[in-house]
Amino acid sequence: MLRDFVVALSLANLWFFHVWRLFLIRHSNSYPYYHWKANAASILLATVFDVLLMALALWLAVTVARRSRNVVLLCLGRWTFLLLFFVGAANVLVLTLGTTPVRLAIKNLLERLLFLFPSLRIETLYSWLWVLTALICLALITILVHKLVYHPQRVVRIAISISLILSPFVLVTFFQAAWQWTTYRSGQQFRVHSAR
Repeated sequence: MLRDFVVALSLANLWFFHVWRLFLIRHSNSYPYYHWKANAASILLATVFDVLLMALALWLAVTVARRSRNVVLLCLGRWTFLLLFFVGAANVLVLTLGTTPVRLAIKNLLERLLFLFPSLRIETLYSWLWVLTALICLALITILVHKLVYHPQRVVRIAISISLILSPFVLVTFFQAAWQWTTYRSGQQFRVHSAR
């Protein structure tokens, strides 16, 4: 039961990655910096409660499905969990790949390749990179679909293991949210901005 709740909490935290990224990563696009007139303390607290409520709802659904021992309900629960897990993981991957440091690293890598192949243009390298990325994604999706069809239990176990491995990030995000909540609640951040 405790393991189910930890998995549910980790999955809920994964689903709120976009929100945590806007709040907890300090950059010019972060919500508290960009919308400094609206105190972020209450929104941070609401986000923590949202993660906890989603985790509680997921945990209750798992508990009901397990106690019912209904084969259809258990199968539906497994597929719902996998859907939530893969959509959340894909969201994290896309948001991570779209960050400025990753884009700069890709650009630097492509510029270094231009030294090796001076006849190529940067646009050509970007085109090849997109083709390679599409092929890798297609291969991974094919492998995933094959595993889901023939070995769904193994995929569920791997997804649960990954969720458990990622569960310490719940403590990290909650601690950072609590720390920023105390900072923003004092209003100091907004007094500094309004003095400019």
